[in-house]
Amino acid sequence: MTEPTPALPPSGAEPRPRDHIMLAQHHFAFGVAVVFALAALFFLVVMAVDEWRAAAQVIDDAVRDFVLSIRWGPLTAVAVVLSFVGSGWVTWPLRIAVAVWLGTKHRWEAFWVWIVAIAIYEPLIGALKLAYARERPPDPLIATYTYSFPSGHATVGAAIAIGLVIVLLPAGPRRRRLEVAAGAFAFVMAFSRIYLDVHWFSDVVTGTAIGAAVVIGVAAAVHELGDQAHRRRISRELERHQSRP
Repeated sequence: MTEPTPALPPSGAEPRPRDHIMLAQHHFAFGVAVVFALAALFFLVVMAVDEWRAAAQVIDDAVRDFVLSIRWGPLTAVAVVLSFVGSGWVTWPLRIAVAVWLGTKHRWEAFWVWIVAIAIYEPLIGALKLAYARERPPDPLIATYTYSFPSGHATVGAAIAIGLVIVLLPAGPRRRRLEVAAGAFAFVMAFSRIYLDVHWFSDVVTGTAIGAAVVIGVAAAVHELGDQAHRRRISRELERHQSRP
């Protein structure tokens, strides 16, 4: 009587099981991250060359003049609130709470995306501010304590808004509206920094691009590393199966 053939382990091409799909198409997401990174790199180079920086300042001045011309009491109040929302008094407790929640739920891929992104963009922004030492606009509506370029509020606002959607909500059509909302929040946060006259246009564009590039890029990288680990595990299982007598 012939013994039944043991079932083969699943194919390495088979997608690995996940309790939370952060990115539906992580290769496409990586491409998006590269676009944001190139945009940030463009402004970093522009700000490093005197002639190009002077040309960018003309645009910065024009945007500043327009934004100052539309100041309105209620808008100013909203911008001040957003400044507090984007401060460390709010963002650090929020980021810690999200990390703890992800850890307690054993959502380790999402946890590492969240933590690694923070570990990249926080020191990066501090280093860039010191390296460029750009002065802020002359008449801010609120107190400021660091250099202007790039905007920390814009970076953190974009990274947190996009990151929350990625690590907390599974990818798919139902998440589309919140992805748009995250992008809108990043735009509003960036605009509020110009409105309060604490940043130039190029500051917030660069900061937003850095925040988006880092969090999307890290999510895509973690996804790919997880897939590679899954393929190696399946390969080992196949080798063990084939080596059996």
